[in-house]
Amino acid sequence: MRPLDRGPVPVDQDTGSLLVFKHYKDAKIHLINRMGKFCAYCEIRLTQLIEVEHIQSKLKFPHLKNEWSNFVLSCKQCNAAKLDENPNPDDWLRPDRDNTSDAFRYRAGVVVPNSKLSPEIQARAARTIALAGLARIPTRERLDIDFRWSDRRDCEAIARKKLEEFHAGEVDAETIAELAFGYGFWGIWYITFEGVPEVRRLLSRSQTEDTKQYQGTAACFDENGNPLPRPGDLL
Repeated sequence: MRPLDRGPVPVDQDTGSLLVFKHYKDAKIHLINRMGKFCAYCEIRLTQLIEVEHIQSKLKFPHLKNEWSNFVLSCKQCNAAKLDENPNPDDWLRPDRDNTSDAFRYRAGVVVPNSKLSPEIQARAARTIALAGLARIPTRERLDIDFRWSDRRDCEAIARKKLEEFHAGEVDAETIAELAFGYGFWGIWYITFEGVPEVRRLLSRSQTEDTKQYQGTAACFDENGNPLPRPGDLL
């Protein structure tokens, strides 16, 4: 799961003052500009039905309903799965706070906790998976409305194939990074290319660098693209 940095509150270009959102949906274009058209949870590339998701429930915490610091982008499926649940902030992993890059693994389209992490962190990862329905395999009745599982499964196969081609010298790191941006599912590409710094460096570029690939990725990686702790990180 890609660690995210939405940045500070956007500035009104006419007045130079910080934007005050009268409705949370008004923040959508600013979130897209900061973090790209990707779901913060399942990481699918968003082409339509882009939703502004509240980290903390807007019903249970109405004072945070229009707060920039409480927003990420999500797909309709993740937003619906999360609904208005509001677990303790320390009980799950937040992509806008934690370096979630190494917290999950991908198994035939299903997201699972990284078994190499401590039991405590695995429990937080499992809670995150449950919140967004990331282990959900669609039933026959839901197959036409929830494509996250099958899209992840297909992306896993593509990423593994590109890893083989990379080692065979048939494709370069820049092309792989471009494919990752085009397909989405940053986490799948990042985990698949573990031990390949040429690719990981490109995938972990932060929003402060001159790149349009995965803007809004938090700057919490070393020179080889391996994860580093973030301030306030629970991992």
